[in-house]
Amino acid sequence: MIADDSCRTKDIAEAARIVGRAEVGVLLTRRGAVLPLLGVPDDRLCAPGSLILAVALDELARSGAYTTFRAPTPDVGGEQLIRVTALDVAQADCDQLSAAVLLAPPGNLHGLTVLDLRVLGLLVEGVADIQSLGQALHLGAAIVADSLGRSLVALQTSDLTAAAVRALRSGMRIPPRLMKEG
Repeated sequence: MIADDSCRTKDIAEAARIVGRAEVGVLLTRRGAVLPLLGVPDDRLCAPGSLILAVALDELARSGAYTTFRAPTPDVGGEQLIRVTALDVAQADCDQLSAAVLLAPPGNLHGLTVLDLRVLGLLVEGVADIQSLGQALHLGAAIVADSLGRSLVALQTSDLTAAAVRALRSGMRIPPRLMKEG
């Protein structure tokens, strides 16, 4: 059984290499344990109890095979971003592994700002009118409208529904649970 787990972990690590420039990676078990992923160092952002891991698992449970999004790092200023990708690696009756979570540089944001990614995160969650978006972010309607305009251009869409779909599929969003309060 240990040999099988080791071989499977190597296979998962190899598959994780398709996620461009992943610098950090962990495996999660069905019971919530965090294990190192071979060849990819672990990190405080993927420590047991990490909010990033919790959000990744929740999103993975809703989406199926994978999910991806941007997340602010807890560094000074909180404006540094990482790309989080979670892959479902569960195999019934095989072992206790459930997911691989990988962290990479944010990649090309196509001119989107942290604010734009936060607005898109709310849009993906179903908050679709400017007033509600502004209230959730404690911003005025004009700032939110400007952000939505930049997002439509960056995502090459003409409406908010298409923008939400593209933001979800491309990971061009910050999930609301990862937004700092105040």
